[in-house]
Amino acid sequence: MYRSILVIGVVALLSVDPCKGDVAKDDLEKMKGDWTLVSTETNGKKLTAENFKEFCRKVTGESYSVTIESEEGIQTIGIKIIKLDPSKSPKTIDVEMTEGPAKGKTLHGIYKFEDDTQTICLAAPDKDRPAKFDSKEGTITVWKIAKSSAKEKKN
Repeated sequence: MYRSILVIGVVALLSVDPCKGDVAKDDLEKMKGDWTLVSTETNGKKLTAENFKEFCRKVTGESYSVTIESEEGIQTIGIKIIKLDPSKSPKTIDVEMTEGPAKGKTLHGIYKFEDDTQTICLAAPDKDRPAKFDSKEGTITVWKIAKSSAKEKKN
């Protein structure tokens, strides 16, 4: 059960809402590339990258995938980016699961960027959007941009 909640929680990224203009496009551009997991927390239980053989996400356009390799095997989750609203505080996201245990479900969340790190907090399917970055309100994942992706963005 915890594994399923964790998997759902790590699938957060954003899309461009045409009504939000350049700021949304800028945030979407910041998300593109390869990211590695720093940590994740659900219901006060924290896991770090050391708990997995591999835990990464690849963002291209308005979709991305999360790959998790653990003792249970390899799992890939697909996500379609529905909406990004950087004008809210905290910034909000909506994503639809296209693969994995929550396929077809929409998740509502919040996000923030700090240098080369992105933090996302997603509610479980059919739950209200979190108001703050608290694992009692959703699953928090912290991602760091891969060095190769960061170099590509600067060039």
